[in-house]
Amino acid sequence: MKKAARYVTALAVALSATSCAPQTEPQASPSPSTKPASRPAPTSWACQAGRFHWGKVTHKDTLVAVSDAHREDIPDGKTEKFTYHLSPIRTLTSAVTPDRKGDDVNAQAAVASLESATGLELAMAGATFTLGPGERELSTSSGKSSGVMVAVVSIDAVEAPFSYGCGNDGKKVVRGTLATWQPGPYSSLFKCGIKEKLPRPEAEAEALMCGQANNK
Repeated sequence: MKKAARYVTALAVALSATSCAPQTEPQASPSPSTKPASRPAPTSWACQAGRFHWGKVTHKDTLVAVSDAHREDIPDGKTEKFTYHLSPIRTLTSAVTPDRKGDDVNAQAAVASLESATGLELAMAGATFTLGPGERELSTSSGKSSGVMVAVVSIDAVEAPFSYGCGNDGKKVVRGTLATWQPGPYSSLFKCGIKEKLPRPEAEAEALMCGQANNK
């Protein structure tokens, strides 16, 4: 993933291969006077029994670990190495909600169906994500720089509502939501107080670790 200039790119961290889905800005609901977006007219509607029908798939870059803040004052012509120690702040579980015990829905079948529908690789049902003890160090090498730096680890959380079946065959329709993620966390550094919009995970970490902004 290509980082903007504010990031230190020489990162070495014991994590799996990095991946990052682009974050889209939330869109306002159309006003009553706004013409709805056109869409192709279907030749037929096919709601099938024994099949998942998916609603909107949403992605959220989610902060899962953060380091303490570290001040860097590195003069021109010098390079310094530093290791950031990361603390997990979230645990994610790949699961269908509400709890579907007793319903004719298999959570792993839901994951497989969403993978087929989207082409995404997703964490298997029942899997839990958190940084393990051997994944909580991020080493960097920095040239000339000055400021307070924080390291973060994020992951692309994926969520989609579904209906299973249609009810037109006399069987119960099961509805729920699958929450999972794309394997492959990514890491980055940012400088506290930088005067530009930060991505969601870094913005959350800034609020947690950089202190209170003084807007007076």
